[in-house]
Amino acid sequence: MLIYRLIVIFISLTNISHVFARDCKELELQLQRGQELFNRGQYLLSSIHYSNGIANKCQNIDQYKYHYSLSMIHLLEFQDANLELNSISKKSPYFKKAKILKRLYLNSNIKLSQSDTIRVNAWQNKNNLDRLKKLTIQSLSTNQQSSINRYIEHLENQDLASPYLSGSLSLVPGLGQAYLGAYQSAAISFVLNSLFYLSAKDFEEKGQYNSANAAYLVFSITYIGNILNSVNMAKKINQKKLKPYREELKKDLFSDLY
Repeated sequence: MLIYRLIVIFISLTNISHVFARDCKELELQLQRGQELFNRGQYLLSSIHYSNGIANKCQNIDQYKYHYSLSMIHLLEFQDANLELNSISKKSPYFKKAKILKRLYLNSNIKLSQSDTIRVNAWQNKNNLDRLKKLTIQSLSTNQQSSINRYIEHLENQDLASPYLSGSLSLVPGLGQAYLGAYQSAAISFVLNSLFYLSAKDFEEKGQYNSANAAYLVFSITYIGNILNSVNMAKKINQKKLKPYREELKKDLFSDLY
């Protein structure tokens, strides 16, 4: 979001007189501090440290640009990330990493090596078990191959909720939520939908057609919302179950990027 970029610029400008007084050796400490903050999930603060290195145009400026881009990606500031990644020198050891990042996060069609293409495809197909099984992973490291195989095993053994079944059951309001074990949400959904539907029928029987139409409109909104809610709830439950396995897979596939 633009707000993150503005905050970074503001803080950098307020410290600019001090920043330019520092030599690049001292800024190496900022790089280390930025990496510590990044590893703790404090991406905005880490980006400020990296941006100071970029502003000073140190010898290893591509290193600062690369890590700044990583922070921006985690802040969903893809345009800023792409701008810095594109400016990394082709002679830099970070150029290859930058290409992988652009393919992985920015939907770029940049050509990668066979092994890099396979690991990117493995990550992008992490939700598609059939495609994941069809990948030829022999060119990857032993650790990366093992990680993919473990992840496939986890997918096969996990008792995952079915978003399709959950949505289908929600044709009877609340039933989809009950299937997911969210009984309170199921009760609320059933009561609300029943209330609006019965109110609409009551208005219709009394000849109050304007009120009936309004009640039917509200009912249609809550009814569709009930279906979408159960589908999204199933997806979130699956994501929560698979999150630790996905983090392990990502760490093993792209350890060289961080």
